[in-house]
Amino acid sequence: MHLLIAWCGFVGAWLLFAGPIYQAATELEEEGFERDAFSAQIDTVEVPERPSPWWWLLPPVGYVLQRRRQTEYRRRIMAVMTQDQLERMVAFANTATGWLFVAGGAFFIALKETWELAEVYELSVLLFVLAVVVMFALCALHTIVRLRGTHQMLARSGTARNRDSMTDEPPATSDA
Repeated sequence: MHLLIAWCGFVGAWLLFAGPIYQAATELEEEGFERDAFSAQIDTVEVPERPSPWWWLLPPVGYVLQRRRQTEYRRRIMAVMTQDQLERMVAFANTATGWLFVAGGAFFIALKETWELAEVYELSVLLFVLAVVVMFALCALHTIVRLRGTHQMLARSGTARNRDSMTDEPPATSDA
């Protein structure tokens, strides 16, 4: 029974991780954040000059200078964006942050459950790491495959709808 429970915990934890990853990908895609338009605007913004790498000999100073540079760049980007774009960007960032927390927590639970399963079988740390990498890859692959399948299905559906609308003849009217 102990073995069954260990396997249930392992599978459940990785499903708990795969779910938020998939949901985040679909919701963030639905946000419709226009990356192309956003990228075009970012390209017009002048990037602030990098501080000298020598400042990293004094890490706190290098960190502060880098943070100032990033803040200035962010301010410049926000200055060229419309209010609607800013609102959509904030909504996108908030959604992404929320799903990051959920998936991160689920990942830590999955690590714990994978470790416990490895202890039941008395596996080496190398096999534990291998199991984590494989399961993480499977979760990511699942999301990629599902999203591609959805895109292909929608593309075919849109093509079929367009083809049908082009070949449909206008309804005949009777003057009776």
